[in-house]
Amino acid sequence: MKNGKGILYDILSYAGLFLICLLIMGANPIARQTVAPMDLLIAHGGFESFRDNIKNFTIVNPNRSDVIDAKLATWQGVKKALWTKDDPTLILTRMYGTPGVQLLITECLTPSFLVYALIHDDAIGFYFASLIKLLIAAVGMYLLLRIFVNRFSALFGVVVFLLGGQYMGWFFVSIHSTIIWFPWLFFVTVKYLVSADYMWLVGISIASAMMILGSFLSVIAFGFYAFSLLVLVWNIMDYKGLGLLIKRMILPFVFVGIAFCITFLPIYTFIGPSEFQHIVAARSAHGNTCLSFKHLALFVLGSHHLNMHPEFTCYMGILPIIFSCIACLFVFAKDRQVAGFKIMCVYSIVAIVLSIAIAFGFLPVALVRKIPVFSINPWQRLLSVTQFAIAILSALGFQSMLLWLKRHSRLKLNNKVFSVIILIIIAIQWADQNFLINRKYNAIVPNGWFLPRTESIKYVQERIFPLQSVIGDNSYMLSGTLEAYNLKEAFNLGLKTDMEKTMLAPLIKNDPYVTYSDALIIGSNINFSHPRFDATADLLALRFILMSSTVKTNGVSTKWKAKKLEPGIIVLENTTPTRGVMFVESNFKLVTTVAKEAISDGIDVNLKKSTWIQVTNRRLRGGWIVFSIRNIPGWNAYIDGKKASLETYAGVFPCVRVERQGVIDLKYQPETISFGWKVSVIGIVMLVFSIVTFVLLKKKKEKG
Repeated sequence: MKNGKGILYDILSYAGLFLICLLIMGANPIARQTVAPMDLLIAHGGFESFRDNIKNFTIVNPNRSDVIDAKLATWQGVKKALWTKDDPTLILTRMYGTPGVQLLITECLTPSFLVYALIHDDAIGFYFASLIKLLIAAVGMYLLLRIFVNRFSALFGVVVFLLGGQYMGWFFVSIHSTIIWFPWLFFVTVKYLVSADYMWLVGISIASAMMILGSFLSVIAFGFYAFSLLVLVWNIMDYKGLGLLIKRMILPFVFVGIAFCITFLPIYTFIGPSEFQHIVAARSAHGNTCLSFKHLALFVLGSHHLNMHPEFTCYMGILPIIFSCIACLFVFAKDRQVAGFKIMCVYSIVAIVLSIAIAFGFLPVALVRKIPVFSINPWQRLLSVTQFAIAILSALGFQSMLLWLKRHSRLKLNNKVFSVIILIIIAIQWADQNFLINRKYNAIVPNGWFLPRTESIKYVQERIFPLQSVIGDNSYMLSGTLEAYNLKEAFNLGLKTDMEKTMLAPLIKNDPYVTYSDALIIGSNINFSHPRFDATADLLALRFILMSSTVKTNGVSTKWKAKKLEPGIIVLENTTPTRGVMFVESNFKLVTTVAKEAISDGIDVNLKKSTWIQVTNRRLRGGWIVFSIRNIPGWNAYIDGKKASLETYAGVFPCVRVERQGVIDLKYQPETISFGWKVSVIGIVMLVFSIVTFVLLKKKKEKG
């Protein structure tokens, strides 16, 4: 039982953690500030009129586009669905229809998104969504380190961990949402290994499940590799008989398995019939690293000469390296330490050596690619484990130094002076990492910069029908940016099949894909003169094109009317757009190529909700009803209430054969949800059963 002074110190420690997190955020929400890469967004031509009112504008970091065109494009869609009481299991405005809240890679099943969704103001919501991640990581790391070190050493380790280069470089994306659960998984694992109390196994399941829901696949795998290494090293160094060895080696992995059962719904939605196959195909046998021996200096020098790219960021500062070296010297010292101190030192050293050997390319490429996950992912992401281990080791070294100074130093400092010196060291470490790394990556911006609505964007948002789409040229950064405004983009950030690329080809003169998923649309490359341009635009329900006013629109047909609502941008509006559902006359299965003009007359569209499109067909002749969305698994068609065969038109779009007038319903009813949910429920039941069993066993043991 803690005395009053111990409780006070705990309160002060957690207050210190909260203060550290606030200082890392840097923004003042009361003054309507947030932390988001909106400086990068408004630097583009589409926001010229907005930017004219800003003095001394600079871009903090140019490498954060995926926060806007991927993460926020998804979060905005799911958030809108929740606030409008729509079905959040499908986002029609993202990638022409993609699974929503239940898809693993969306990060929508995290505390961070929950906070974002609950707060109506997007800028404020994003601030607190980021703050909650820091708090989760800070508390978890503090609890882990407090097993081995005092409060001051734990606070030092927390600062090193939170401000690690990999973590700040990827602060806004799912890599960070996954990493924040590393300390929690290690905390409950160490607690189990030390005490053999079965209740800590429940914690392993919960922490593992949350880490999985963080959603960055390779970092999830790296986290479990690090966890496995911890269990192995601990059992080797703390061998206490075969029976205990078996329990401590097997049971943690059993409860990790339960975590996979609990999270099976989002996992299965992703690795089942969705984008996973495309990712594997696009990246197969391409696993490698961009780091080499010369990059080892990045741990203490930073990556300013490399344009502060997150892939090259592993800055920790000189102090954590020094204290880590001190910990290595004290591994086998005879100074009295708490149980497990030396084991954690050895584990951290092994984890650092192994992860650096892989991340910096010291091991044969062919050998590393044989390790599961490493064949399809960049190995430098393994630095997330390296920096986690360095944070632990530096805290252990900090503690060792403090103990040595107290016992051997000739300076007789009272506790208050000693505490002040320690706090100064922690403050120096925070300032070093915060100003050299954090503030070089993560911009503090006014709330008004968060997805600002320009006149052109307002005009489009107020007139577009939900199934209609837009094209934005590089005035709006990369394709996918306008999806963050809940506008469906013809080109978007996402993997494309060969059929999708073929279907989109008439719209753009040159290949717009700068990566396997990113499209950069140059306005002058929009191919208005292509003979299939208007037909393809109708098929895509393309309503608006937002582009630089410097682009010449030679060859554009009379159905497109130009409007200039602000400097630098013109909006081309399709005056005869389809509403996202077309009729194609044909007496045979026209499902592989676009060979006929689509007709929108005689077709009434009613979007009941995102997962239910109802069409009234008033045309007398037979043909195909074609929907301007992707035919992903889960769509089912019904004609006058009876299930009908669903085909694919042009290799992309769902279509239904009709022979007469009637009502066609297209409903999103994926089997992945029903099957995945059943397995997840089984996992939850297993965990609850385990809790009840462990409680009963504990009571029985206490009575005995």
